[in-house]
Amino acid sequence: MPYMLLVMEPVGQREARPIPDGQVLYDRMLQFGENLKARGIGKFYDSLGSTAKGVRPSSCAHFRIAAMISSFFTIHLA
Repeated sequence: MPYMLLVMEPVGQREARPIPDGQVLYDRMLQFGENLKARGIGKFYDSLGSTAKGVRPSSCAHFRIAAMISSFFTIHLA
């Protein structure tokens, strides 16, 4: 059965993080994704752009966003 794992982070956390720290976390995400693939359950993964590049749907303009999806993994479990 396919599943999607969404990784959340507080709004602004990525922009506040020093670049070297961000690279370490990005490398960990890549390693996790490759580990899932090596185990035969990982199908696809990626990191999404920063919240500064995001677009809020006009129908949701009155909601305060506390966290954003930062990356995702698709996996398939029997």
